[in-house]
Amino acid sequence: MKYLLFIYSKKERWGILSLVLLNLVLVLISFSFKRPSYEFTEASIIAFQIPNSTILQDSFPLKTQIDSLFSFNPNNASEEVFIALGFSERVTKNILNYRSKGGQFYTTQSLKKIYGMDSLFFEKIKDYCQIPKDKSFSKKPFTKRFVQAKIQSKRFAFDPNTASKTDLLSLGFPKKSANALLNYRSKGGRIYKPDALKKIYGVSASFYESIESLIDINSTQLAGNQPKKPQKPRSTFTSKSGKIRPQDKKLEINSATQEEWESLPAIGPFHAKNIVKLRQKLGGFYNIKQIKESYRLTDSTFQVIEQYLIIDKRKIQKLDLQRSRFKEINRHPYITYEHTKLLMKAQREESLYSLEDLKKTGIFNEEELEKLIPYLIFPEADYED
Repeated sequence: MKYLLFIYSKKERWGILSLVLLNLVLVLISFSFKRPSYEFTEASIIAFQIPNSTILQDSFPLKTQIDSLFSFNPNNASEEVFIALGFSERVTKNILNYRSKGGQFYTTQSLKKIYGMDSLFFEKIKDYCQIPKDKSFSKKPFTKRFVQAKIQSKRFAFDPNTASKTDLLSLGFPKKSANALLNYRSKGGRIYKPDALKKIYGVSASFYESIESLIDINSTQLAGNQPKKPQKPRSTFTSKSGKIRPQDKKLEINSATQEEWESLPAIGPFHAKNIVKLRQKLGGFYNIKQIKESYRLTDSTFQVIEQYLIIDKRKIQKLDLQRSRFKEINRHPYITYEHTKLLMKAQREESLYSLEDLKKTGIFNEEELEKLIPYLIFPEADYED
């Protein structure tokens, strides 16, 4: 412990000594150099300055000097005026194109948003941009200003049940909302309360508030037309033709027309069309409960019509996966696009000649395959339900 230095080996002691000497040499060398001194004179500073005019000329070509600038309104200035002010041809063309499509400048800053507008050039001419204030427009976005101005131009009381399309458009109704209201009325629909107008497609809450005080519904005319809750008889029901359909008269779902579907209770043209459309895509129904897969057909509606339905599975159109084309296979609702691509690959390898071949491909899981089997036919065998 007395001679702690000697716990290192000879090579380690020489290494430590070498590092100490090297550090000492570096310190001595650093003191031998003199720091350079910089002296800045007024002449040298001016030599390195770049005139502002040079910067502006490099940024964009100016065709005019500051003294030749004059006040202008970007909403009505001509092409010659913009060119005289120093606007580039591209920016001038963009401004005129914007105005030709109904665009307007409401603030000076909005001119800066024109494509191609240089920020340095804008700072130069912004003080000369004079846009007169229009009291007819508020500070809200201009898309709403036109609607408000249009509504204020023609304000009169109206009955949504009798107003013409011209009247609705004059009041500021969007075209799609006016058409939706007229279509609703053509199908027997009526507006019994002002609030019901908000349910019309395209009628926003803000627009409804602007016309709420103008709504004048003739309640006397609608007194005898109040909607009544339909009563659904259990044993019989009346079709649109006025004929009574007995409960024991069944509807065969694989051959019924759209009109026959409409004769069922709780089934109108919308559901009848969707059911027929689904049947055509599937190639027929093999189970009555497949009707519930029709678009927007609720379970409660299905329970109402189930007692009137029968099925003939012999009318199902079957699909040959080995010989059918891509579009024919992909059209089936139970076969996805990814399934179709894999089936076409298996078809090229000629591995879809039997149900066992299809199972070996692993394209469908058990649940998918169970739904699909009634619609398949194979070249080597027939499979019945």
